[in-house]
Amino acid sequence: MRAALWRHLQWRGLALGGTGLCWIAYGIGLIVTVKSCRKVLVERPEGETGKPAACKDVKEGDYGTIVMSATVERLGWSDENGRFDEQKMRESVGK
Repeated sequence: MRAALWRHLQWRGLALGGTGLCWIAYGIGLIVTVKSCRKVLVERPEGETGKPAACKDVKEGDYGTIVMSATVERLGWSDENGRFDEQKMRESVGK
């Protein structure tokens, strides 16, 4: 009986570990998708509209956030770490 219980617990541990690996792989895939989407948005020609093919798997709410982030970068309103810099925005608008 103990051996059967031990095998059952080992199998459950492997199953849960496998599930965890699946979630990690999904998360990594999502990060890669978001990064490639953002890169395409930053580098695309001005005036081009529509959702690029690289962004097709990004949820609509997340896509809006990525568009805003790419816009801030294109306008030069981000610091060296990629964060919004209000002072740079004020300087560029005040010109």
